[in-house]
Amino acid sequence: MIETIREVLMKSVILSFVCFIFSLSAHAVEWESLVKTHESELLVDLDSYDERDAYSSILSKVVTYPVSNSKIKAEIKQATVSQTALEFDCREQTYRTVRTSWYDASGKLLSKKTGSKQFQPLSHDSTAQTIATLVCQVRRMVNPQA
Repeated sequence: MIETIREVLMKSVILSFVCFIFSLSAHAVEWESLVKTHESELLVDLDSYDERDAYSSILSKVVTYPVSNSKIKAEIKQATVSQTALEFDCREQTYRTVRTSWYDASGKLLSKKTGSKQFQPLSHDSTAQTIATLVCQVRRMVNPQA
């Protein structure tokens, strides 16, 4: 049943994304939720989707909610946000992180890091796999020759 819900959610996100691509008047940041749990939420910025040659890129955001977990002896007292620019090679099923920024709950920049120039297999990161599913499907719909 969870897979069915995920499939419905992905189809909804893809439809929204395709509508966005063909809309010329959309200029505001439009975060679309892909996966939400009690601990975190994964979103993508539909406005940031871009294609260059063999690569497709998008900005993602992970919101981590306050939790206390005795199993890992960790406690997060406030929400934190990481924003990551990702680039995908859909044919090769690889990706790279372009840059990541971390923010506190009020939006204050905590740190930032430049990503890697090297592409790595999607199998190394389930979050990247989730985003790649969306990005590569949109790429095939918008640009079937790619």
